[in-house]
Amino acid sequence: STLFPYTTLFRSLEEPSASVLERIRSIYETQASAVSTIDGLRYEFRDVENATNDWWFSVRASNTEPLVRLNLEARTADVLKHRLAEVECAIIGSNGPALST
Repeated sequence: STLFPYTTLFRSLEEPSASVLERIRSIYETQASAVSTIDGLRYEFRDVENATNDWWFSVRASNTEPLVRLNLEARTADVLKHRLAEVECAIIGSNGPALST
């Protein structure tokens, strides 16, 4: 089945990348169907009643720059749009906008 992919970098973060990853972990870890902490954080979300709501994302901090890479895929464009906005808000936190490229 087709997945709609999305990748972006958040640059010029106003806080350490480790703080961003910890915030992501605290929000998503208990909700996820599957979790991986190899090379960043990866969370999968499965809806057993409606597979079109399935989605996953990963976040990884750069070792050399103050940036975080986000990869997100969803089964539908609508789920992608909704979840992308949600995860972007979690990454940015209360520190204002980060530059997304």
